[in-house]
Amino acid sequence: MTTPFRTILDLMRGFTDHDDFGRALQEAVRRDLVDLQEVHDAMLPLAPAHSFPTAGPDFVAHFLPDLDPSGLTPRNLRAYAELTAADSVAEAQSRVAVLLAELRYPTGAQHPADDGLSRQIAAEIVGRLCR
Repeated sequence: MTTPFRTILDLMRGFTDHDDFGRALQEAVRRDLVDLQEVHDAMLPLAPAHSFPTAGPDFVAHFLPDLDPSGLTPRNLRAYAELTAADSVAEAQSRVAVLLAELRYPTGAQHPADDGLSRQIAAEIVGRLCR
């Protein structure tokens, strides 16, 4: 049995037409069968041989021009935000990190290393605003 993630990558490796590939990817993302960020990351090494853009906004515009973020699951909404609005996610993350630190730790307490929660929350916020 092949996973949806593997099938998507195999489609690109098999030189599937970009429009056909985009439709398959959009359906897999919409149905939450794959993680958009993981697909993007796994496809980066394939870009030179298959002539597609790798920058997040260009990748989404190329393969998923009709993707409606309002129907995405939280993980793919966060991935969509990370790919299409990374600067906004980074700006929101800095604000969220401060808020989380204030909520978690009283003044003067030690702050542990960021566990990624601030980034996830920021991407969720930005993604919801994209809707």
